[in-house]
Parts: sequence; C-alpha cells; structure tokens
Amino acid sequence: FSLTIETYLNKKVASRDSKGNPKTYRLNLKSNISIKDLNGNVKNKSFSKSVDYNNRSNKSDLKKYENETSKNLAEKITDEIIIYLKSI
Repeated sequence: FSLTIETYLNKKVASRDSKGNPKTYRLNLKSNISIKDLNGNVKNKSFSKSVDYNNRSNKSDLKKYENETSKNLAEKITDEIIIYLKSI
C-alpha cells in the first residue's frame, strides 16, 4: 500500500463588528488521503473539521488559542483517518 496525506489549515474572518474589525474567526482543517494498493487501485477520501471562535484583544492569547485548536482539530481528523483505514 501507498498512503499520501495532504493537510490544509485555513483561517478566515467569520464575522465583523460595526467598525469592520474581526469579531469571530473560523479555522478549517482539511486532510485529503490517497491510498494506492498493490494492484494500482486508488481510493481518495477527504476529512474536514472547522471551529468558530471569538477574537481576543491579546494577540498572543489569540495565537496560543489558535495553535491549541489546530492541534485538537488535527487529533480529531487523525482519529477519523485511523478508523477509516481500519475499515478498508
């Protein structure tokens, strides 16, 4: 078997306040996997998780929260990939 995993993290402004400043953000983590068996057959599957969260006035706290949230999303997707791989 050959396994390829591509993962993308995207951060977007989900909403803005009346002054146009970011009020909430959305983190989206997407993983695409491609499995090629010994016969050359290929299976592709995508996994995606996202979370919305409020902006913070302290940008250091915001970055720390984003890093922790990204790790949590990655762990959830990893669990889903493992379950999927066990099922094929």
